[in-house]
Amino acid sequence: MAPAGPPSPPRSSWAAARIGGWLVVVGLTAGGCRTDRPPAAPAGTFPGVGDAAPSTVLHPTPDVALVAGQSAVWCATMQMAWDRLTGINDRPLLVASADPQAVSIAAGRFDEDWVDRDSVVTTAGILSPEDTERVRDEVTRRFGGEPALPTGGGGAAAPRAVPTATAFAMLSKSLTFEHPLTARDQGLQFTADGAAAESVAAFVARRDDAADSKKTTDQIDVLWCAPSADASGGGKADVVVELKTTSSDERLILSRLSRPATLRSAIDTTLARARTPNTRVVREAEIRQRRGGVDRVPEADRPALIEESAGLMRSSRRMLFGEEFAAPVISINAAARYPGLEGRVIGRKSKIEFVSRAEQVVRFRLDETGARLQSESLAQGVLASKSVRSLRFDEPFLLLLIKGDAPWPYLAIWVGATDVLEKGAATPARSPATPPVPPRGPGPERKE
Repeated sequence: MAPAGPPSPPRSSWAAARIGGWLVVVGLTAGGCRTDRPPAAPAGTFPGVGDAAPSTVLHPTPDVALVAGQSAVWCATMQMAWDRLTGINDRPLLVASADPQAVSIAAGRFDEDWVDRDSVVTTAGILSPEDTERVRDEVTRRFGGEPALPTGGGGAAAPRAVPTATAFAMLSKSLTFEHPLTARDQGLQFTADGAAAESVAAFVARRDDAADSKKTTDQIDVLWCAPSADASGGGKADVVVELKTTSSDERLILSRLSRPATLRSAIDTTLARARTPNTRVVREAEIRQRRGGVDRVPEADRPALIEESAGLMRSSRRMLFGEEFAAPVISINAAARYPGLEGRVIGRKSKIEFVSRAEQVVRFRLDETGARLQSESLAQGVLASKSVRSLRFDEPFLLLLIKGDAPWPYLAIWVGATDVLEKGAATPARSPATPPVPPRGPGPERKE
């Protein structure tokens, strides 16, 4: 359920969305376009988390209004973790929250088959320290480094010693251009909605006589090009461009749109245009032939022929001689906690009483070498006491040895302190709790 957009939604900005095998970068605001240009990091590595600009906002679902002056970022890992936690709950996981995204994520779904298995690590359950270590080892083995989010514990709101279910999802993807484009430190004047143009780092490709021009520009397909429906668009057409990478089953899409109201509507419009392109392969000779015929027709017929030639150029899927592609370098390192997804779970038969933690990290970079994405999400819920039995003897308890049907045991030990327990090397000793009154002395109770 998408919230209503503002009266005047933004016309242009940038946001990254991972949709199955598609990486869609929708033209939104300048908040995510960094004017500084750090050295390109190796594939799969990123600077530290949390240095995103204040105008870069992570969202757990794409059902958000686009706000002028902000960049909106959504990645599927939060929905994937929520789906896993929903599986433990065995019914829709809806929290009592005024945040519309709590309803949206409860109604949503992201099939893990929409991403390749080698790019994803997911887990869910009541994770023991051994389980947590196994997840960390798997992330290190597959992607290098360690998870940024802790997968153990129940969150600050979780009561002590209450069973907590944890769902974790991590996605790591690197898409590389076979022929890198040209980097320019100040290659683009980016104009956010209602703001002055700002010089930003960019990567470009130009179709000309240069030796490598055809190799680089052949990686760029124009899938959609049409005049903007917005008269204030300055004459620029809506355009959808696909950047081809060495991963043939992945698609990297850039889309310049006129005033999308929500991130979901921007994604829907872009996907529809990418799936049904309005362009085709046009030969340069065909365009030159049309242009060359202008001088051979009556002057009154020339405007129509010129427009026909221009329309033919707009319908070309490949870049034509003299055209230049330019896009800003995007660098995002952001973390967010979603309090609107936390709280008491609605439903008497829910196995989870309340969601104690919902967090996400997104790291993304797009530059002349390609795109790199790494995201992880964590969702934790405290289980209802009726839905799970606690079989962990981690508090004072009684041990008995008794023969079959004998009326009294021959050994009784009340374990009320750690002095009788063998110390574990990795686990710190817990503070002993005050034990209740121990059972009566040896022998059955005497009858008076």
